[in-house]
Amino acid sequence: MRHLILLIGVLGLIVASAPQQRVQPRLDRRSLNEAYPALVDAILNAVREGGGDVRTQYIHWVFGFSTGHFAADPTAAEAARYLASKIVADHAKVGDQVSSYAWEMELWDHLPKQPRTVTIQSKTPEYAQQVYNLWPQTPRKDTVGGHDTERAIVEIVQEIGDAQDAIIILFVPTAASIAAPGTKVLGQNHPEYQKVLMRWKRFIDTGLSGASRGASMQVRYRVIKPFGETVHRTLDVVLLVPHRFAGRPVAFVADSQPAKLPEQRRGQDGKPDAPRDEKPNTLLPRTGAVVGTILRVILVISIAALAIALVIASIFLIMKWILPSPLSVTINSEHLHVLRSGNERIILTGSNAEYTPEGWHKVVLNGAPPKEFARIRRQGAGIVVSAENSNMQVDDMVRNEYFLKAGDYAQLEFYGTEPAEIGLPPQDWKVSVNIKVDRVRE
Repeated sequence: MRHLILLIGVLGLIVASAPQQRVQPRLDRRSLNEAYPALVDAILNAVREGGGDVRTQYIHWVFGFSTGHFAADPTAAEAARYLASKIVADHAKVGDQVSSYAWEMELWDHLPKQPRTVTIQSKTPEYAQQVYNLWPQTPRKDTVGGHDTERAIVEIVQEIGDAQDAIIILFVPTAASIAAPGTKVLGQNHPEYQKVLMRWKRFIDTGLSGASRGASMQVRYRVIKPFGETVHRTLDVVLLVPHRFAGRPVAFVADSQPAKLPEQRRGQDGKPDAPRDEKPNTLLPRTGAVVGTILRVILVISIAALAIALVIASIFLIMKWILPSPLSVTINSEHLHVLRSGNERIILTGSNAEYTPEGWHKVVLNGAPPKEFARIRRQGAGIVVSAENSNMQVDDMVRNEYFLKAGDYAQLEFYGTEPAEIGLPPQDWKVSVNIKVDRVRE
């Protein structure tokens, strides 16, 4: 009996001393997608009220993120970044500008030695990733908590200058400013803030009260805790638009006046004068007709050649898109597979018994659960890694998908909870995966 008690004590010490892997709550993106249309309507209506149109004018999309809560509430931070990315993906166009600012009690530089603004050159996954990289990922290094919404508005307006084509979109847990210990908020009566309101309109939902007072709208979403419990959360959004919105037109057509023909001389009787000193020329009309015919033939041939060149170029571009160059995907420096088409997949699992459809690849990793926990597919000029039955963390950020292009290298961590035998608690698991993507030249 004493030996049994001693054995149980030793096992207890081993379990207690084992490193515990914390499973983070998971953001339910479906709930954000449900709230998203109302947010977009509020943004479009705000621009429209100022006299602008996001479809026909170039827009400067200015996003602000309150970051004091990022460490304590990463799902709220992820929700703000997800909404900002979706707004840009769905409504920003080539030629628009996107800016990102982070604030707590004041603005802070979350992108040291990097620009806060990009101009969208193309709507591709690579450019979407470049825009996503603008968003803040962490709180301020020396954060003291709190957030001053009015001070952030004043400082963002000072940063973007006399911009008449901008819409400011702020994401914050509560629109009402909260002072950190030992600090004071700017306040809505401060002259600098009142000066901003002379040129900018802050949209306020009067139906919101308490800590959300001053928000333009409230986004409701859900968070799923590690053991399946659903928690309802809210995120306040503050919108500001110039009173007189003046975006540059996307398509500008210059006014044109019809050319005036020279006036013909008229005699005293009002009839046109006959040409002076001009004799009929029977050769000139024939020559002009011949030259006109030759020019028309040359024009037809040129148009036909241009059309053929455009068709050939289009076929080339279509074939290049349909048949992109193969990509090699190296996993943990030992598993290498080549993806040639969008129909191929790479499955990451901890069991050889996992079913793999024909044409797909399977990578078995030690320490992983006996099920598919990640999947890799082609997308455009790169690959997309997606979490399946697991959570994926990249650079301390939980994500559902992650894009890598040729030449990229990423360190990803997958984790989750696996049911144990009857009578035993579920077991947490965690697997590190390093992925390198290269272009294959054939």
